[in-house]
Amino acid sequence: MSTLNDNGAWSWFQGERAIITASGDLLVGSTPSGTGTSGATRGGAVEVTTADASTLAVERIDRLAHAGRYRSDDHVAPGLLELPSGRVVASWAGHNDDRLKHSATLDTVDVGWTVNAPSTRGLGTTYSNLVDLPAENGGRGRLYDFYRSESQAVNALVSDDGGRTWRYGGILVKNPPLYPYIRFASNGVDRIDFVATTGNPQSVWGSSVRAGYLSGGVIHATDGTPLGTLGTGVEWSQLLPVASGVPADIEGPDVDVWVSDMAVLEGNPVALLTVKRSGSPSVEGRQYHQEYLFARWDGAAWTTSRIGWGGSELYSGQPSYSGNLTFDQRDPRRVFLSSNVDPRSGDELRSQADGRSHWEVYEARSDGAGGPWEITSITADSTV
Repeated sequence: MSTLNDNGAWSWFQGERAIITASGDLLVGSTPSGTGTSGATRGGAVEVTTADASTLAVERIDRLAHAGRYRSDDHVAPGLLELPSGRVVASWAGHNDDRLKHSATLDTVDVGWTVNAPSTRGLGTTYSNLVDLPAENGGRGRLYDFYRSESQAVNALVSDDGGRTWRYGGILVKNPPLYPYIRFASNGVDRIDFVATTGNPQSVWGSSVRAGYLSGGVIHATDGTPLGTLGTGVEWSQLLPVASGVPADIEGPDVDVWVSDMAVLEGNPVALLTVKRSGSPSVEGRQYHQEYLFARWDGAAWTTSRIGWGGSELYSGQPSYSGNLTFDQRDPRRVFLSSNVDPRSGDELRSQADGRSHWEVYEARSDGAGGPWEITSITADSTV
């Protein structure tokens, strides 16, 4: 195990959080906690760690925003993307600390980062999701940065010069007064697929997931039906259903579906979902249990299949927070997941090292067509 940054946090709903560049560098974006290592002098900063991807030896840690610029919050971590030119773009914002959206570019490691002028948005701003479509802008490429701000909706900034300057692209998806949580995947050419929730499961009992895609400035349902344009955006209810929750009058008996990751497999979008249900599978002191699902578009419809048990909620204040799971983007038939139960049986994990329950990491593999998942353990008997 290697330490890349001794005080770094990030949020799941921004990306990419880490990238490996064509030159073999591993770049990891994060933000230090005010209560972590050197937190008094680092808390609230925006940092990017550069390491050798093969040895994991840390080469440098660059600070794109100074300590104290933001309150300590995982949302402050930057999203990262390498363009075909080799330029790396970083984008970040506070957690509604202000109305500013920030970016920086890195052309060569030796020269270092160039921090660009910020963009002022209409409301408090958060999240950063960078996606490049090389076929747009006359084949010169167009860069999108999806974030939350105006109308509490999913919005986009657009750059036609490789992330140096930005203009407002408009709204992608809205569901007032809720904010859809969203994950993206690109075909690497001219299309951005996305899956989005009704809202935060804490704000809507029975959160569901729907899907669509953006291409040529037009927003479509996954089946190709045009719904609207980037600018005015579309209502979440117009998107194609992927998986439905079960409403209730209170938190507990409801069933919430949340998005974890998205990828493109053999030309079609696939997604990873978490499902929160009441009742814990053998985890002492917990109220809920999580299940992990694989969703795929087969060319005609969205279908879902079960990967395994996801364990309990992380803590009582957030019933839908799970250990989570993510694709290997190079091969979406391969998934990494974390659970405090055995994902195959649902039995609680008890470490032989300290007798306590811990989240462990597993690898799951399938045929990518909804078939059974073969799950193997990566970590066991942890002490943290």
